[in-house]
Amino acid sequence: MLRVESVSFAYGDKKVLSDVGFELAEGEVSSLLGVNGSGKTTLLKIISGLLKPQKGKVIVDNKAIEEIGSQGLSKTVAYMPQKTNGVFCTVFDAVLLGRKPHIGLEVSGHDIETTSRIINMLGLEHYAFKYTTELSGGELQKVVIARALAQEPKILLLDEPISHLDIKNQMEVMRLLVDITKTMNLTTVIVLHDLNMAMRFADKFLLLKDGEVYAYGDRDVVTPQAIRDVYRINVLVAQYMGLSVVIPELS
Repeated sequence: MLRVESVSFAYGDKKVLSDVGFELAEGEVSSLLGVNGSGKTTLLKIISGLLKPQKGKVIVDNKAIEEIGSQGLSKTVAYMPQKTNGVFCTVFDAVLLGRKPHIGLEVSGHDIETTSRIINMLGLEHYAFKYTTELSGGELQKVVIARALAQEPKILLLDEPISHLDIKNQMEVMRLLVDITKTMNLTTVIVLHDLNMAMRFADKFLLLKDGEVYAYGDRDVVTPQAIRDVYRINVLVAQYMGLSVVIPELS
């Protein structure tokens, strides 16, 4: 579904990504890990088509994204940035905005039906005609995710979707993203700073260090040595009730 081949990128003279390559499958959640400035957000923007790499390419459905075109890409890839601009409108209208790549001269019955279905899927039906300014942080984050899903994408890219949420809403949003990925057979890539959330919910892990792929694979690649090399911190990785738990050492 999604293949990144030898991608390199720089902002002027500052190299950000160097020869990054990996392949992601449908129906899986991949967590993009690394310290601030390691190139995670830049990589998401390249996959989404917002940035063009100086070298390498991104392949979706065996086509380079340049061949798909901006209109086709907007129907295939949904990107949720770290910060989104608030829109003063109802929840229904905010989610309907995600249908923009599909809407012709006017909103169709299918657009309305899809919007309603996504709102119900995310448990937002009771808020559909409330204004977005009336929502809590967790509710608003679900609206932003719903807007991305309304695009009916094949690839879902999320940059720190839970960083500003309390622990309850973090768990709800992550469970929701996993369920949606499996149900809709999406290829989902999530930037996370919380290693334990990543270990709990992700299927695959891509660790970036200094703009290069340090490791990619299942939970077995997230070792104490890998975390030490990437994050420059000593940790233990323990098992608790069947879960891998990352525990920072005190010294």
